[in-house]
Amino acid sequence: IDMGLSADYWTPLSSFTGHLDGKNHLVKGLTINSAAPQVGFFGTMGEGAVVKNLKFISPRLYLSSTTSNAGVIAGQTVRDTLQNIHIYDARIEGYESNATIGGLVGYGSVQGSSIVGTMASSIGGIVGDARTNTNVTACAVTGYADAPTFLEGDTNVGGIMGISGMDAKVTDCHAYIHITATNT
Repeated sequence: IDMGLSADYWTPLSSFTGHLDGKNHLVKGLTINSAAPQVGFFGTMGEGAVVKNLKFISPRLYLSSTTSNAGVIAGQTVRDTLQNIHIYDARIEGYESNATIGGLVGYGSVQGSSIVGTMASSIGGIVGDARTNTNVTACAVTGYADAPTFLEGDTNVGGIMGISGMDAKVTDCHAYIHITATNT
């Protein structure tokens, strides 16, 4: 069953350690306005969690100065699996936040996913901060001619990753976007 959330603010689940197979269903209108340190559909994904086969339409994340990490799926992931996740027409705003922001996850890794039509700030298109041994595989960040994708931030703004740590790897990914970074 598809899920529509347009009338209410979503409270992120603080920690998710299970397996979620969305079976290609849609989550429409996810809106989060939070002062939590970890912001996303799940605040944090615990080690070994799995989220796959899920689509998000028009998610909106509004971050505060107390947000550390943010992404549509999770603020932070640790050795988790994110597979076949698609995000369309997202907007992530953190103009007063010094957070690490990724289209999918603020901090962690993802494979087989894409972001389309996103406008966000202080970010990497897929992962905001990819630490040691993070693998980002088969990902895309794109927009449309009439709705281009914009990534805007102060420092460490990248089409795929904002920051990459030691042995972080990007394979078979592309970004067709407009990037603006003021202090690179």
